[in-house]
Amino acid sequence: MAKRLEQRAKAAQLAGDSSDPHSKIDKTQRSRIFCNWLVDSLGDEHLSSGTGVVDVAGGKGDISIQLWIQRGVPTTLIDPRPMKLGKYNRKLVAKAQTAEGRKMSPQLLRCLDDETLKLHQELFTDCSILVGMHPDEATEAIVDAAMTLRKPFAVVPCCVMSRAFPNRQCRDGTLVETYDTFVRYLSEKHPSVQSAFLPFAGRNQVLYLFNYDKGRNASAEIVETTSI
Repeated sequence: MAKRLEQRAKAAQLAGDSSDPHSKIDKTQRSRIFCNWLVDSLGDEHLSSGTGVVDVAGGKGDISIQLWIQRGVPTTLIDPRPMKLGKYNRKLVAKAQTAEGRKMSPQLLRCLDDETLKLHQELFTDCSILVGMHPDEATEAIVDAAMTLRKPFAVVPCCVMSRAFPNRQCRDGTLVETYDTFVRYLSEKHPSVQSAFLPFAGRNQVLYLFNYDKGRNASAEIVETTSI
């Protein structure tokens, strides 16, 4: 058993992530860690500006819970599946509603596509950032939508979905069939895309673009959030 756990810990560590896999926080806390990173990077005030944060493909509502219910940062969920809160999150919502009259944040039951961008133009043009925590099929859509709008974005890629998107290629012609090539493919979309590693197990690399005029950081950084 110990040997299997050791192998899993090492396998979960991505190339370029120099942190100790044994010291990483359990992945069940990943949404909280991601949101802490967002707040540490941009601040509550910036995240709350305009229509606030747009969270794409976060069907369980974890990002909305961490940003809106816990911090008061306006957040809108974009997902065709109805939000499905777990027992613990339902308690947090009930507590916030009783104490502050804060109800759960809104959701658009839609995919992120051109039609959604047109129908809800004000939401997207005035949002502070588009984010996705392991958004699977929606990962590239988040990046493309943000770049079209010249809005900041932060995504933590997970599944490559090569069968759904067989024609993806990196600039050198390499097919996007692995996690590493997927990260490279997304990073190549703009020279200012940067990356960092979050302290949780599994796919923990966040790709982000906050300033479209800033040059790319040559190497990824290891992020230790101050609010964990």
